[in-house]
Amino acid sequence: MKSTPKQRTTRGPFQLPDLLTAKEYAAEYRLHVVTVYRLAERGKLPGAVKVGGQWRIARPEDIALHSIESESACNKPQHSHTMSIGKV
Repeated sequence: MKSTPKQRTTRGPFQLPDLLTAKEYAAEYRLHVVTVYRLAERGKLPGAVKVGGQWRIARPEDIALHSIESESACNKPQHSHTMSIGKV
């Protein structure tokens, strides 16, 4: 049986990052799983959230990409509508 890759969920113009379990994150980034739990508990692991009592962690590259997308959406140029008043 062949496993299919996880699909990214989209909501609006942004793609939500894939979330890894603490064990998956530890294996991918060559950390001990207890270290991952400790970092997550202390708030030192960006992208770590608790879902249903279990830690889920976004990959660092997904966090960076999401941050760039958020910045570009927030920094869209605003049209300024100014009125110039001439000499009377």
